[in-house]
Amino acid sequence: MKINAKLALLLFVSIGSSTFASEPSLCVGRPISTNKKNLNCLKNHIENKSIKDNFKRLVDRRKDCIACSEEFSGERNFSPLFDLHFLTLKMERSPFGGHFSYVMFKESPTRIYRIWVYEIDTGTLRIREIEAIKPDAKMTKILTALKTSEYKQFWF
Repeated sequence: MKINAKLALLLFVSIGSSTFASEPSLCVGRPISTNKKNLNCLKNHIENKSIKDNFKRLVDRRKDCIACSEEFSGERNFSPLFDLHFLTLKMERSPFGGHFSYVMFKESPTRIYRIWVYEIDTGTLRIREIEAIKPDAKMTKILTALKTSEYKQFWF
């Protein structure tokens, strides 16, 4: 019986290569909604907090080195968004590792952006990709509601 317990513990510890990805979270995989409990969970999730940190780091890096190469494909195209307020709408695990976070920016209400955040080193999360998605009419209504002052505490 001791061997089985040790094997189970070893298996439990070895599952998942990311310390962040292994954290259980009730808000991962839930649909986009105006549910405040879910929005609060998303705002406090480490991957979503890292998006704000990545945006700041990328803006500072670009100020110091205009000719530096992009950290991810399309970084320069999305860089005008990095100083804007954003709200995390949804989060799901990526099949390639890390998480996809779906965010909206106050100043760009006609798009949702899928941001792939990946742990490149222990404790170091980086944006690997950003993709713009046009929401349908039903989703646009939800986005409009989320821009009201009732939801201001969930914005970064």
